Amino acid sequence: MEANAALKRLLANDVAIKISPIPLDRLRLLIFADASFANAGEGRSQIGRLICFADQGIAAGQAAAVSLISFKSHKWHKAGNSTLHVEAGALS
Repeated sequence: MEANAALKRLLANDVAIKISPIPLDRLRLLIFADASFANAGEGRSQIGRLICFADQGIAAGQAAAVSLISFKSHKWHKAGNSTLHVEAGALS
């Protein structure tokens, strides 16, 4: 519920997205994905993903610059038969 309220606030206002400079030799790709099994009606599931660039220090647990480059959240077009199936689908 808090995430939905935060999203509504963001959509109601102009929000700047900061792209941090990261040297190419330190650039790493991060992908975060999540899914909710059969929560979107008619047996469908909700999936979402964030695609980011980050400084390689993040892999060592260091504070690192991260820049969001893409995001998507939507109902999955397939009817998943397990949580694992839907979670994997969020990465596709």
